[in-house]
Amino acid sequence: MLYGIQFLRFVAAALVVAFHTQLALGAVLSDKFSHDILYGFGFGAVGVHIFFVISGFIMVYTQQTHFGTARPLGFLWRRVLRIYPLYWFCAAVTAGCALLLGTSEVPGRLWDWIASLLLIPGHASGIIFVGWTLAYEMVFYIIFAAILALQWPMLRSLIALSLGICVLIGIGRVMDLQNTPGFNVVTSVLLIEFALGAWVAYFAIKTRNAMLGWVCLVLGLLAFAIGLYVGYYKVPSIVSWGLPSALLIYAVAVLERSRIPAIKIPIFDLLGGASYALYLIHPVAIALLMIGFGTLGMAQKDQLTTILIVSLAVNCALSILIYRRVEPKLKPQSNPSVRSDPKGAVLR
Repeated sequence: MLYGIQFLRFVAAALVVAFHTQLALGAVLSDKFSHDILYGFGFGAVGVHIFFVISGFIMVYTQQTHFGTARPLGFLWRRVLRIYPLYWFCAAVTAGCALLLGTSEVPGRLWDWIASLLLIPGHASGIIFVGWTLAYEMVFYIIFAAILALQWPMLRSLIALSLGICVLIGIGRVMDLQNTPGFNVVTSVLLIEFALGAWVAYFAIKTRNAMLGWVCLVLGLLAFAIGLYVGYYKVPSIVSWGLPSALLIYAVAVLERSRIPAIKIPIFDLLGGASYALYLIHPVAIALLMIGFGTLGMAQKDQLTTILIVSLAVNCALSILIYRRVEPKLKPQSNPSVRSDPKGAVLR
């Protein structure tokens, strides 16, 4: 169990929640926030990139003993069971609230509903607006399953994974698919962040050099600080957010594997486990909170700190409730013929 990765999952989700809370509050205010506030909260979008790198890390870390003997269809099926049931539950809650409130923020056509529920690239944000990131996740899982099907050793598989992603990106550039819905996901440079996470897992598995871990921790935090100082929007996100995230995740993983004790705070472990629920439920929760804040007359810029604290607390409480009470009921009965992932269920 890597408690540090669990903690980073919660941090990533909390950053996204803070960012979207500020956006939602700004949308209901007649006057806008200052540039400094917008810039500061804009950094919260880094949470998505941390998630992408962690996803690549987890896939390799949990499959490390299966390269060469993998069951790619079983792997892909487990990913489907991990992503879709909870997504469908949160999508139902989100759509139900939108329809009850009479908003137009739901798909209009039957196909749009189906495509959104299936997380088809280009349509995945139709119900839950952060669904676009899950489309990237599913694309990566399909690519990773294809690599597992080659039954190659880990190193050769990761080289093939990296080359395959580069080929897809190259095709997108040559055929000018960057602005074509659907194809822009399959050929996006953001897939590199998943590959970075895969390589981070490889080197974390192969090395236990605590000194190198500390160096990467400092470099990762320094890279984030430099990006904030010079302007993270001035360079591609893969550079300003992807690479620092990879350094940070490698540092956390290798330090913990080097027997340097992680901070085993139970609530952080719990929140890390509930991070997927937190990521999915927070858009509708924030929307409902904004209605409540407006009714109470709190939807003001000078109440931003209070609103952020309340928003994060409510969203965390909801995600824990879903994680403990709802998510277990959405899981199918275990099938002994399907090989489970090693290293514990914490890295899911």
